[in-house]
Amino acid sequence: MIAPEQQDPHFRSQRRIRLSNHQTQFGIDTVSLAYDPLRLIVAFVVPVNQEAANNLATILKSITVEHIVVLGEGGVEQNRVSVLAIRPDSIEPLHLLVNLAVDADLSDSALSISIYVLRLVNLAHVDPFFSQASFLLQTNSRSALDPRDSRASAAGVDPGSRAPQIDYLARDYSSFRQLMLNRLASQLPGGIEQQPADLSQALVEVIAYAADRLSYYQDAVATEAYLGTARRRISVRRHSRLIDYAMHEGCNARVWVQIQVQNTLQDALTLPVRTPLLTRALADQEPVLTQQRCDEAIIAGATIFETLHELDLYAEHQQMPLYDWGMREYTLPIGSTKAALKGHFPNLNAGQVIILKELVSPVTGDPADADPEHCLAVRLIEARTDTDALGVDNLSPSENGVPITWISWNGADALPFALVVATPNTASIASVSAARGNIVLADHGRSKTQVPLQPARVPANRRYRPWLPDTGISHSVAYDHPNAQLQPARTMLEQDPRQAVAAVQQLTSTTSGGQSQPKDWYVRRDLLDSDRFAQAFVIESEEDGRAQIRFGDGLHGRLPIAGETFQASYRIGNGQRGNIGRQTITSIAPNADSFAQLSGRVVAVTNPLPAQGGIDPEPIEQVRLYAPRAAHTQERCVVEQDYAAVAERHPDVQKASAMMRWTGSWYTALVVVDRRGGRPIDPAFRHELLAAFERRRLVGYDITIRSPLFVSLDIALNVTIASNSYAASVKQAFQEALSAIDLPGGRRGFFHPDNYTIAQPVYLSPLIARAMSITGVVTIEPVRFQRLGATPQGELQAGVIRLGPLEVARVQNDPTAPHKGLIELIFQGGR
Repeated sequence: MIAPEQQDPHFRSQRRIRLSNHQTQFGIDTVSLAYDPLRLIVAFVVPVNQEAANNLATILKSITVEHIVVLGEGGVEQNRVSVLAIRPDSIEPLHLLVNLAVDADLSDSALSISIYVLRLVNLAHVDPFFSQASFLLQTNSRSALDPRDSRASAAGVDPGSRAPQIDYLARDYSSFRQLMLNRLASQLPGGIEQQPADLSQALVEVIAYAADRLSYYQDAVATEAYLGTARRRISVRRHSRLIDYAMHEGCNARVWVQIQVQNTLQDALTLPVRTPLLTRALADQEPVLTQQRCDEAIIAGATIFETLHELDLYAEHQQMPLYDWGMREYTLPIGSTKAALKGHFPNLNAGQVIILKELVSPVTGDPADADPEHCLAVRLIEARTDTDALGVDNLSPSENGVPITWISWNGADALPFALVVATPNTASIASVSAARGNIVLADHGRSKTQVPLQPARVPANRRYRPWLPDTGISHSVAYDHPNAQLQPARTMLEQDPRQAVAAVQQLTSTTSGGQSQPKDWYVRRDLLDSDRFAQAFVIESEEDGRAQIRFGDGLHGRLPIAGETFQASYRIGNGQRGNIGRQTITSIAPNADSFAQLSGRVVAVTNPLPAQGGIDPEPIEQVRLYAPRAAHTQERCVVEQDYAAVAERHPDVQKASAMMRWTGSWYTALVVVDRRGGRPIDPAFRHELLAAFERRRLVGYDITIRSPLFVSLDIALNVTIASNSYAASVKQAFQEALSAIDLPGGRRGFFHPDNYTIAQPVYLSPLIARAMSITGVVTIEPVRFQRLGATPQGELQAGVIRLGPLEVARVQNDPTAPHKGLIELIFQGGR
């Protein structure tokens, strides 16, 4: 037998539940004291099953005085209180009335505060943990199985004012429900009705549901309060923003698409902005789709892109052959930024994009063997017509010359591969490679217009946090077509996801009754810079792709007025799903106004290059890892090294150096930048770099960006050639190895601008080693190794030319520009 005071309350609660569900076992639940006559009301644990309840009622009728004993505290036998008679309670079922005899006056304080134990003996199927109960000889005394409650009453504490025993581990619906059922069973002698439809059961379940929700919010407040434990994406985004880390929501993909039109005498076609482009989804999908066919393709799984700008379409731009200058073998080398097209193309202008593409294999002449990687989009910076007076047309000299169109493109779009124009293997083919026009830039996403928010109306007495009806909202960097026409084509497909915003094209609100004009709201990355009148909002997405709209609070951004109704126009389609392969887009779906104009004249739609730039939203775990480190990145330019570090973050900057100069009234930070490829510091690049400094520079400090000081070198070498080597071949190899240009195969000349940067010394030993690697060279003896036009300072003997903090070595070895550095080669031997 286990003493009641040694039993764990949680264990007893679980044991009681099991006892109530048992068919044969029974036990004492509570004991109450009553007077006139002095008797105990013994309540038993009520079985859940009706059959078990009937069996328990039968057992209670068979209990006699021999089956019940009254013991003193601790189970010690005593003779002051004894049992006179036992009978079942006729009013309360499953209760026994036990008449007591007391050998003393009840006013005796020692008798009334003593703890007595009623125990069942010599009975089968009695649970050992519920075979006894304690009580006090006090009026209206009610004792549970834990005798400590009786001690509290004995100490003068009102049992009704005692704090109930609560299981604080209960945190969900099931545990709250069971806790209340146990409490009610201990407080109500008859228990509660076990039928699910009973009112008491319904009330318990309603309260348990409310407690479950309150418990969830209590946990959520503590969980979402910290970056390390937050589970909601919105919470993580706001936490990271507080430490200046921008959690990105990904961005959509972009692609170059060619629209091929029929060669007719009609005027040029105009392709409107935001014209949908679709990937193949239907078996019989035609180039131009009606709205109904477009909807069918979307249902079938087509990926939607939309054009970012207008484009005039010309049939002659579909395929423009590259001019081979009448040569049997002609190739545009790596790094080319200029070419000639065969024919006059007066509608080809600067700012347009064309695609240089290999049409057939230079080896086999088969289009199926053409290298798909030999395809490049370039932005034209010049297009002018001309005539090749010595040209050859149709394998014979032309009397009037051959009409050509000179094209040149941005240096950032320089050819990364050699593009073959003509080879002897393909003499019968008009052109191995060609230029393709009618190229339009499109990005992933499908527009939806005038969609009501959920909910659409601003409530009067609570915060307004509506949701967009669709998931997967597009995010992109704003596209400015006039500015884009000045940028290289390769940068158009690259987007910084941390600068991307949700593609909510329009959000309008109308006051109650619609009496005023609709007001436009504007999407922002955050509201920190918005004043209290700014009609701005922020899109915050959850992990499941749902997008919530957050308006201002009246201090940062305007607060919506109760009764306003909102509707939005936005785009859906985001992430890596838009990174489709080449030759995937096959159709356009123009609107009703332009369908009649384009239908019948558009013959093909295709993307020669794959889409790229689609990025999925940043994972929460990545933010937890990277955000705390954001504070370690210097975002303020204080000392000279900070200015140089900010400049070097630009992808076109190889190295930068900075110094502070006093101009007489304020300090100016002089930033010297070595641009990759030796490109000049033009106004567009300088403006872009100054914009990066603007939010980081100190107030009152000016910034000046300049090119480095180029130091031209004067080098002379005596070269001995092996007797069995051809001197002409060795000289040609020297010209390439020590040049400043890109070489075939992706190699660079020794003095290529990207091999030397600011303050980098020039050592003689690597130069000798590069020259000695040329086949046919026996010996090399350096004669001069110094700065051009300067008095030698012992550089030849030291084997190194030291440069200052703003200087860059330069050797172009161009006879027409000797001031840019020279290498004199004195050859001996060979044949």
